[in-house]
Amino acid sequence: MNYYPHHIGDFNTATRHLSRIERSLYRDMLDMYYDTEQPLMLDLDKLCRRLMARTEEEKESVRVLLDEFFEETVTGWVNHRCEREIQEFKASVANGAAGGKASAKARAEAKAKALADAAAEAERKQSELELSEDWATSSERVANALPTSAQRVSTNQNQNQNQNQNQNHNKNNPPLQPTFIEEGAGDVTAVSLSIAMREEGVQSQPADPRLLELARQGVMPATVKAACLEANKSKNGATVSVGYVVKILERWATEASSVKAAGAIPLARASPGGAGKFDPVAFVNQNRRTQ
Repeated sequence: MNYYPHHIGDFNTATRHLSRIERSLYRDMLDMYYDTEQPLMLDLDKLCRRLMARTEEEKESVRVLLDEFFEETVTGWVNHRCEREIQEFKASVANGAAGGKASAKARAEAKAKALADAAAEAERKQSELELSEDWATSSERVANALPTSAQRVSTNQNQNQNQNQNQNHNKNNPPLQPTFIEEGAGDVTAVSLSIAMREEGVQSQPADPRLLELARQGVMPATVKAACLEANKSKNGATVSVGYVVKILERWATEASSVKAAGAIPLARASPGGAGKFDPVAFVNQNRRTQ
């Protein structure tokens, strides 16, 4: 111990009857006790030498003080007041160490949490950036791959010409004719496309820019569901993303734009109410069934 409480009143009361030399030696004995945190040694000569008690009067004073204020034990001369103060000091040190460790642990955990939060925020921003770039690329591909209105009209004209040329040859056994089925009713919205995806287990949001672009281009919910089914089959149970479904739609649109179907029924005849919206997936699938 480098410090111990010295209660002046208690000391004066306990040592008022001592001589000047005895009071001085008693303070030295207490200092030695607290410094070593051990009972005073039993060897009187060595103890007197440590206390610098050289004269016979000083050595006798040491013996008197030991008898009055200390108790002789196998471990040395014990002072019960000193023992109590030492135990309290050790308990205080232990509590302080435990508190310091707890505080250091709390600071380390707080720092680790702050670093983890910062990393998560950086990852979130990076994901948003990648999603935005991926959407821009996918939207451009879909816009380039899907047939335009002029292409649809040209396809219908070619179909009409092919049908007129083949009518005389197919009167008795006309070939099976693919038809275009009008999907849904009203304007297509990103909400209906999102619902179609969710029904097939693909997580999506109506606010997704890719769905907004698909809806703007008139892609029908049934077409989206068909693409989701193919994606689930390809992934074999793995999670399917919106981007994966969009890529399938891009591929289908590319395949549909290159098809020249001889003898196909024009769009005007495909739907009882008039011309329906062109669906490249329905077109491809219908022609596959007739082959």
